[in-house]
Amino acid sequence: MKTIVISVALLISNWCTAQLNIGPVKTDSSYDHPLINELLKRDFPDLQDLSDSKNELEIRVCFMCPRPMYIKFLVFTYNDSVWNIKEYETIHEGSVTRKSSVSYDVDRYDPWYSSILSKMVDTLKQNNAFTLVSQDKLDLQGNVFDGAGYSFSFKYKNVIGGYGCYSPASYAAGNPGVKELQEYLNIQELMLGTYKQFNYSFSQFDKWWVR
Repeated sequence: MKTIVISVALLISNWCTAQLNIGPVKTDSSYDHPLINELLKRDFPDLQDLSDSKNELEIRVCFMCPRPMYIKFLVFTYNDSVWNIKEYETIHEGSVTRKSSVSYDVDRYDPWYSSILSKMVDTLKQNNAFTLVSQDKLDLQGNVFDGAGYSFSFKYKNVIGGYGCYSPASYAAGNPGVKELQEYLNIQELMLGTYKQFNYSFSQFDKWWVR
């Protein structure tokens, strides 16, 4: 029994102190969207610039949909073996603006929740999220613009990069041979799906789980 307890303790210790590895990264600022930045800074003035982040890894995903102008902004940060997730939402409809924000800390000693985020990083690497180019750099057929899209940006240590895309599903249907479009869609589904797992879990169990 003593051997088992020691082995489990060592596994937890090694898991908590493991270095995060996101694979190859590429510096790129073409993810930047002036309108989205302006709206976010106006509605959430305390939101710092990505370049000011002190986290080992910070991932920002911003989804935008028009009519009305709706923005969902997700921030995933990793530092000292601890993950934090923040969500900012803002809806602009005429002269009315509705906004909300929420923050979740992920306990480093909870392997189930942290494994979700480890799998997220692995899937991002598999879809080349940290080296993808923006959609406007691709040679695509057709012209689709419904105003919907998202940006993916990150800061890993001292490297800042990311990409922007718009109407990726429509363009993927018309350009089936362009793997970047499918990667955009995979990443979009991954980031929203990952957040929803925490959003549901925290809302149901925060009385006993959050500390």
